Amino acid sequence: MTAELIHDILIDPSFSVRILSIRSAVNLNERKLRQALQYACRESRPPGTPRLKGLYVFGPRDSASAPSLGSSGSSPASGESSPGSGVATSWNSRSQKALTESLTEEPEEWYAQSGKQIARRINPEWALTLVACDGAIAFDAVLCTGPRHLNSPAWGSVNIDALNAAGSPASASIPHYAVATHSLLEGCAGCGSAPEGWTVWGEYASTNHRDLYERRTSTSHSADIGRFPLLAPPPMHSATLRAAMCPSGHSVKPRFSSVSSMKHSKARFIPRCSDCLHERYCKGCHLWWCEACYLGPWALSADGYGEVTSPNNSTVSESHPSSNGAGVHSVRGGRIQHGLCVV
Repeated sequence: MTAELIHDILIDPSFSVRILSIRSAVNLNERKLRQALQYACRESRPPGTPRLKGLYVFGPRDSASAPSLGSSGSSPASGESSPGSGVATSWNSRSQKALTESLTEEPEEWYAQSGKQIARRINPEWALTLVACDGAIAFDAVLCTGPRHLNSPAWGSVNIDALNAAGSPASASIPHYAVATHSLLEGCAGCGSAPEGWTVWGEYASTNHRDLYERRTSTSHSADIGRFPLLAPPPMHSATLRAAMCPSGHSVKPRFSSVSSMKHSKARFIPRCSDCLHERYCKGCHLWWCEACYLGPWALSADGYGEVTSPNNSTVSESHPSSNGAGVHSVRGGRIQHGLCVV
């Protein structure tokens, strides 16, 4: 799979590919791929383009292998059956088995497992590509919604200067946009929520950015494109985005309301990038603290001790000297040190 071929799929009207997976493609020029995606999703693009609506590119290749040919199942079932009917029966049986196995799998990672969802390193330019493709092409990842990013519903609700002053000097500056690499299934360990709210399947986003809202509601499916990630494995019997995005055990066409189903709890998560979780997330127990509850380990008083208050004047952290002289910072009853917490 080459970037040139994907460019043709995006631009050439003779192609009718709706969902494409290029995960772990060998020798793929991602820079040219990003350029092709941004060009295909430009504001001046022809109506109805691009025809490609879903692209799997960030996750790993599916481990399940396709059934091999040449087995006894590919031959006629009996001497009275024709060769064609035997092959059809064999493939029907395999399709039914694959569908049954897919329905009994564990729920998708974004909605079922806290922690890192994308293992490989992501070029920062991918975030700008997701912004350019918002409302046009969905990916198997979404943008981080932390309050430091311009696309966040909580943008402007936290004191960025205080966060920067309390952050680690070794941490990189937070970019305007970033691809989410982590999924948080529980709210902040301090307040139980998140400044930006949850990404909930079946509910529209609440945002103050009118331009993003207009882009996402300009077409029938654009409200979902960019908000929900494509889930692996790709659907084999449908080419609709909702089928590729729908969490296991939930309706493909849910009612977009705040009322949860009687049979299933809400499928929800909080997408965050590594920068927005740096020194405020425990890799062991997956507890984390939001920007309103914990500024950072460098938010200390002049003497290196004492309580530190957040912009709303609530106590957010406390520092105590450890045996080796390093600071161990407690966070609402717990301690964070080297990416791990001790409660």
